Amino acid sequence: MDKGLFNPSRVTSGLHGGLVACTASVHFLNAYEAMIVGCIKGVIATWGLHLLLHRLKLDDPLYVVATHGLAGAFGTLSIPFVAPVSALQSGSRLVQLGIQSIGIVGVFIFVSAVTWISMKVIGRFRQLRVSAEAEELGLNTPNTESL
Repeated sequence: MDKGLFNPSRVTSGLHGGLVACTASVHFLNAYEAMIVGCIKGVIATWGLHLLLHRLKLDDPLYVVATHGLAGAFGTLSIPFVAPVSALQSGSRLVQLGIQSIGIVGVFIFVSAVTWISMKVIGRFRQLRVSAEAEELGLNTPNTESL
């Protein structure tokens, strides 16, 4: 709910988050397990979106960070718990959880650095932010004055 209104994009964000989370371990899951993992990670994506937007005041207009970042990270962390130990490269659930965690941190650092550098380079050639008036009005609000 956003200001008392039903927001269907939140539902699709949860569905997408569930699908993203299942991709990391899809070859280990049967249909019922995929449904359970997907539901749990869909809730994580939806709560993560709420946390990003309302608590941390971070703009995620397409819900990419919540669905791919948070749900994807939790999906990656679930591999040691859904895969048989014989399928784990490390041979141990705890060691594999550490390996998965290192991978998530590495990807986060890489993506953050590339994004920051890209924004700095693009910012030298073009304006990245909208005006304060447009930001206050909201970018998804139609501009009826120009009609």
